[in-house]
Amino acid sequence: MPHSKIPDSDSKNLKTCIQRASIFLKYLDSKFSEHFIPGQNICINESIVKFKGKISFITYNPMKSTKWDIRIYAMTDSETRYIYTILLYFGSITSKNFIRPDLPVSTRILLHLYQKLLNKIPEVQGYYMFTDRYTNIPLREELMKMKCHLT
Repeated sequence: MPHSKIPDSDSKNLKTCIQRASIFLKYLDSKFSEHFIPGQNICINESIVKFKGKISFITYNPMKSTKWDIRIYAMTDSETRYIYTILLYFGSITSKNFIRPDLPVSTRILLHLYQKLLNKIPEVQGYYMFTDRYTNIPLREELMKMKCHLT
C-alpha cells in the first residue's frame, strides 16, 4: 500500500505466525474503519483463501474443491462494497473473547463484527445486515436487541 507504514511492533520478539498476522490485520482494520462509515445496508461475507502451508489455524473440508483454507470474515457496505472491518479466523482462540459464549461460533463472529460498528458509532440503529448462510433465530434475536435487521 503506497504511503502506508505498518507500525513496528518489535518484530524480533514475535514468535508465531498468528502474532504477525494479527498485527498486520489490526493495522488494516483500523485503516478501513478510520475513514469510512457504512450505509444502512451492510453485508457480512466469509472469504476462503486457499492455503497449503503449515499454520495452526488452517481449516480442512474434504467436501470442497479448496480443501485446505484460511477463513476471513468481512463486513462491507452493500452499495459501495467497501470493507469496513475484517476478521481472520484463527480457530477457537478467535472467538474465546466474543460476547455470548452460549451461541454458535458463526453467530458470535457476526455479532462481533456488528459490535465493532456499534463501538465506533454508539447511536447507530436501523441497519440491515445481509448474510449468506448465517441466518438463524438466535442471531436474529440478538441483532434485533441491537436494532439491526437480519436479511
